Amino acid sequence: MTKDGAFEEIRTGPFLVRFRADLTPEARAALLEGAAGSFVPRGRGERVQAAGRLAIRKHYRHGGLLGPLLGRFHLGRSRAFAELAALVLARRSGVPVPEPLLAACARGRLGFGRREFLATEAIQPGAGSLLHYLTRFPEDAGPEKQRERANVFADVGRAVRTLHESGIHHRDLHLENILLQEPLPGTFAPGSHPSLRVFLLDFDRARRYPIVPCAVRERALARLLRSIAKWAMQEVPVGRTDMLRILRGYAGGDKDFIRRAWARARRKIAWHSPRWRLSLSKGSPGRLALEYYGTRAFLGVLGFLPARFRGAVASLAGFLTFRFDSNRRRRALGNLDLVYGDSLTSAEKRRIARASFGSFLHAMFDFSVLERFARATSPPSEVEIEGKENLEAARKEGRPLVFVTGHLGAWEIAPAALRTHGFPFMVVVRPPQNRRLAEYLSRRRALGAENVVPKRGAARFLLATIRAGQNLGFLADQAQRHEGIFADFLGHPATSVDTHGILAVRYGLPIVVGACVREGSNRWRIILCPPIHPPPDGPRESRARAVVQAANDAFGSLIRRYPAQYLWSHERWKIYKERQAELDAFLEMKAKAAGQT
Repeated sequence: MTKDGAFEEIRTGPFLVRFRADLTPEARAALLEGAAGSFVPRGRGERVQAAGRLAIRKHYRHGGLLGPLLGRFHLGRSRAFAELAALVLARRSGVPVPEPLLAACARGRLGFGRREFLATEAIQPGAGSLLHYLTRFPEDAGPEKQRERANVFADVGRAVRTLHESGIHHRDLHLENILLQEPLPGTFAPGSHPSLRVFLLDFDRARRYPIVPCAVRERALARLLRSIAKWAMQEVPVGRTDMLRILRGYAGGDKDFIRRAWARARRKIAWHSPRWRLSLSKGSPGRLALEYYGTRAFLGVLGFLPARFRGAVASLAGFLTFRFDSNRRRRALGNLDLVYGDSLTSAEKRRIARASFGSFLHAMFDFSVLERFARATSPPSEVEIEGKENLEAARKEGRPLVFVTGHLGAWEIAPAALRTHGFPFMVVVRPPQNRRLAEYLSRRRALGAENVVPKRGAARFLLATIRAGQNLGFLADQAQRHEGIFADFLGHPATSVDTHGILAVRYGLPIVVGACVREGSNRWRIILCPPIHPPPDGPRESRARAVVQAANDAFGSLIRRYPAQYLWSHERWKIYKERQAELDAFLEMKAKAAGQT
């Protein structure tokens, strides 16, 4: 074992490991455990508990065309050791970077690097990228929030300057490599307005200089500003003002440097913008325009086609998607295996999965008939309602009701059909990232719903709707990364929307679970379950959880009744790493409840 400053080096198994001298053997073993065989997609970190401290384990993988060919194998120097050295130097110089814990590299006979990874201490609490901060920035932000934003961009410029003054050139600065952390409790005076802390990430391509040349500094800033311009073209709320805040934070009062850096950045943006606008890569303006105009043209043509022909096109498109989209096919069959186990044969599961692809595309085609339903002055004869008395019973309680459904059958038809029967709803949806497409689909949905509200920022609309005595509608069967709670769905734990449970407990609203299923090319049946009410006693959280579980069970019974019309290709039971502790607590709570019974 050799000692190098505050770090030590040791060989264990296939790995050559460099680790902090004060890292305990237990923590070191936890960071190394499972690293050789774990697979983490490029650009993501793996959370690891190491002797009471939460760490992020970053694996190095090739991207682009080399990714499928080389995977983890790298020529030349070790990227993990290079990033470890850069992080150590940056921390000693006062640069805001994560605290490095350990780097490991296993080398092949020919000198190829493989299974490299770096472990750093996780930045907590409330840490998120600058891009995530911008996408969630409120449009109606007040002066205090605007000041916070201005301070964030100025702090980014100051952090980059500190990095350059330490002799480190970060060659891949962009919005996703900049992390913001909420201030820790007790670190600011009561009544003050603490600012977010800025951290810089991903130093595996960093280069060290005795003194970083001025041209290199300008090039690094131009790379960062080009990233901002690129995201601005994808309708992220960021622009010229934020770019100049970074430059002013970096240069202070050096106006000559700001002029030179801004001119270089503008040239770089001008060079890349036309190619970016014309490309069809994800999020590019060309692709966004193609999605918008293509969807409008496609739905317009479908509106003139006979219902039988639409059904045939949906079935054929579903068959082709099932045949050639291996990722979604594998996911759908995996979900069916999870739910049905050995109770269905492989052939039956494949038949259900193939039919569910066609059903999903048929549901997308239903946008073309919403206008006809909106013009109807009486309930359409093509729609039959089963359990209408359950809806009437909920309405007789004198409170707004909450209609909960999911991706089963023709979910876009349900609000329009129920509106013709005197039950209008305000619908909460998760819009696509394409703003123009989202606005167009909202206008189409509004033909059948009382109002359509995006999920983000829907709280104030929900309260206003309840006070106005209007009904609410939710799609409540999607996996949740940050919000919601854990509840059983078709017999297995899954993250679940809990908004309807909270509203039922707080305002006494009845919950009606239902679905609109397809019974022919131009026939639908809406099935409505009996109203759900929260238990009369107990803590508010447990009562809301009981409502969510009851709604999941009711919707699950509808899925088992029409399995071929459910969206099995959705990652319904996906467990995000950051929610593993919640899942463990949920399973422990279930075990205690089972033991008591």
